[in-house]
Amino acid sequence: MTRAKVLRFPVVITAHVFDKIRSIDMTLAEFQQQLGSGEVIEETVLAEGQLRELVLVVEWARPLHVVFIVVFILDPRRAEERVVTVYEPEGDQWARLSKEATLMRCEHCDNGERQPARRARLAEKDGRTAVVLDVPVEVCPACGEVWLALDVAVRLDALFNKLLSSGAESAQVHWDQAEAA
Repeated sequence: MTRAKVLRFPVVITAHVFDKIRSIDMTLAEFQQQLGSGEVIEETVLAEGQLRELVLVVEWARPLHVVFIVVFILDPRRAEERVVTVYEPEGDQWARLSKEATLMRCEHCDNGERQPARRARLAEKDGRTAVVLDVPVEVCPACGEVWLALDVAVRLDALFNKLLSSGAESAQVHWDQAEAA
């Protein structure tokens, strides 16, 4: 039994998801738009107030699977939808997450709670390099996994596109002084 994916809470994504979306030539703005058109094809309760959803997005050039961890109780101010991975499915096969996440723990290592931080992010394309300094992120202190709020990821993607299309071999900008395309 499937159902339409409805985003009910703020969305955060891992740096891995950000990089994967860019690597398949999809913009983060397109990804953000597609999240609302997906279909939940599998869901599993991980813990009280936490749900894993496997969402199929077919409104793009190729089908994508997006894995969400939805955290919706404990502290309502921290309710969020975490995109932990995205991949292109092969046939009817898809990867299953075997490790259950616990509330407020990093889904990558299960040993830390994400903390606000600022980090440089780098992108390369066609021999050109772009760097955006001091990007607001969240980092797991135990394993170093980096998470970006979806609105930050969309703006970062636009900045990378602008910097990489400028014609310069390398370009950098500070997050607080940058204006997206």
